[in-house]
Amino acid sequence: MLPVTDESIANSEALGTDWFTQTFDHFNPEEERTFEQQRFYNYKYGSSDGPNFLMFGGAYPENMGWVVRENVTWMIYAEATGANVFCLAHRYYGQSKLGTKTAAFFALPEREKSALAIEARLAKMKSCISRNSK
Repeated sequence: MLPVTDESIANSEALGTDWFTQTFDHFNPEEERTFEQQRFYNYKYGSSDGPNFLMFGGAYPENMGWVVRENVTWMIYAEATGANVFCLAHRYYGQSKLGTKTAAFFALPEREKSALAIEARLAKMKSCISRNSK
């Protein structure tokens, strides 16, 4: 996670954050539930006809640092190619999360519960490997 050190940078016209309505389950054509998902953007190097770079958030809250820090690799590429950049907050972490485990988790389709279980197992394995390699 990259912190924003200069809030004035994050408040310029080309940089910011906003929210959009996202479908709860993209694989169910009858799904009517939605939630608000956060995204961070930087239009400093790009134009309305692209290209566009999109980064999906990880297992932690996202912040403006990913679209502000000019020394981050993808920002270097964005400047070189004239790209807009977008960082999409993960739906289960940060401010975009669907809700608490007691409410939203049990309403999740089985495939999403399985994906979360796999992520949890991988995180445990990574932690175990890291501890054992010291």
